[in-house]
Amino acid sequence: MLLSGPQYSRLSSSGALEPIDELVNKYGTNMKNVISQNSWNGAKLNGKIYGIPQTGSGTIVNTALIVRQDWMDELGLKAPTTRDELYNVMKTIKEKKNVMALSGGKSPLVTEIMPTFGLTLVQSTATTGWQDVNGKLVNVVENPNMKKYLEFMKKLYSEKLIDQEWSLNQANKVIENFTSGKTAIISNGYFNAPTVQNALLKNTPNAKIASLPYLKGDDGKVQVMGSAGISYYVGIPKWADNKEEIIKYLDLKLDKDIHKEATIGKEGVHHKVENGNYFPILPIFNDQYNNASSFLTGVDEKNYPIYWQARVRKDPILTDAFNKNQEAAKGNIVIDPLSFAPPLEAIGKYNLKLQKLMEDTFLKYITGAEQLENYDKFLAQWKTDGGEEMTKAVNEWYAANKK
Repeated sequence: MLLSGPQYSRLSSSGALEPIDELVNKYGTNMKNVISQNSWNGAKLNGKIYGIPQTGSGTIVNTALIVRQDWMDELGLKAPTTRDELYNVMKTIKEKKNVMALSGGKSPLVTEIMPTFGLTLVQSTATTGWQDVNGKLVNVVENPNMKKYLEFMKKLYSEKLIDQEWSLNQANKVIENFTSGKTAIISNGYFNAPTVQNALLKNTPNAKIASLPYLKGDDGKVQVMGSAGISYYVGIPKWADNKEEIIKYLDLKLDKDIHKEATIGKEGVHHKVENGNYFPILPIFNDQYNNASSFLTGVDEKNYPIYWQARVRKDPILTDAFNKNQEAAKGNIVIDPLSFAPPLEAIGKYNLKLQKLMEDTFLKYITGAEQLENYDKFLAQWKTDGGEEMTKAVNEWYAANKK
């Protein structure tokens, strides 16, 4: 059974999954070699392992701010490297081009602006991150700089530099605003790059797109939040027959050659290798291996991220956007300290509710529907509604597992 974190937690605590520690020790030769201790620790619930932890593509950076470079050139603007420079670029674009400078939607958290206030956040999700403060984990909503971030966003909103429909926009609307020429800047995932570029050029054939650099914080340092960690758990139901054979089979799938072929096919047929990099052979790679990752049951953590990159080489625009993000973030990537934590009960219980509370309240602060002076009231509610329990649970795990 391929399980998400919450499913894994629920099924193991209800006794529906077989503990596999002994089976892995006895028959899991390959899996013990290719899956890190870090990941095995992330599969441990109440001292036992109930599933094989499956990580993904390694540590990667998903999003960056993209800009209409043709407008930047026309106005003689340089790429901003700090928050203040970004503000000045936005102000100039709005005044001279009469468009909104930055469009966004739903989430009040802009992952490229938050780190300039020392607030790190997991990319590709709207979940607030946790930070190590003097050896203890503190949620970013409790970081005093969160108020400063919200003040900055409120200023952008009140000066009409950001989308006035921010709280209503879905992701497709944000992309549409950019490709139709209504906005100059959006936060964009590399995976959307072909869609965005093709749609923009269809509407405006001479348009140009560039990625903005990741911005320096108030301390002069660049911090970029990367995504990493365990994606799934592969569990064996308690009622399954032949559990030993199942583990032997799952272990065989992690044999180096079998795992490689299961991931990207045969060399010369489905992929080719150039300078140690894997490139898909199209269209056969898409036809036969497009959904290959759905059939994996654990990965070779050292090699899979290298094989996986064949998937971002299916389209030159996609490849370019992916490579630019990784290159620009190199040496400055921060990952959530809970990336390799097991699914903690308190997070499963409260996180969604608290995320909604945070998003709704922060959007009210930004749009002026509620006064930022009430932040302490929000924080008190966040703690009472489960934030305190989550903080206790994450710190118990962190104290026992940090290096």
